[in-house]
Amino acid sequence: MHYLKSLYDWLDKDTVRKVSIAQTAWAMLRDSYHSDICLNYRPSLIAVAIIYLTLQCYGIEVPYNDEAENRWWEAFIENCKLRDVKKVAEDIMNVYDMETTAFTADI
Repeated sequence: MHYLKSLYDWLDKDTVRKVSIAQTAWAMLRDSYHSDICLNYRPSLIAVAIIYLTLQCYGIEVPYNDEAENRWWEAFIENCKLRDVKKVAEDIMNVYDMETTAFTADI
């Protein structure tokens, strides 16, 4: 998750200090191994999607992302489209749905 280091340079220092972005991203990455996500997508796209999802969970906006010529995820992956990032993020969220469904079925 070396992308986080670069992203931290763009975010407010208080946000980086107060919010456990790295820990949440690592947890999502570990949880994603309960599915075939790592077989279906490039590692760089998975990393960006996990960071995107983590930022969404905490309601964190990357400053000036809307005004920038390139979005933050395009700085990490050339020609990366938001729809691709969102698709991987959706697949990651489905891992949690799958675990919830399996847990509920056991009760």
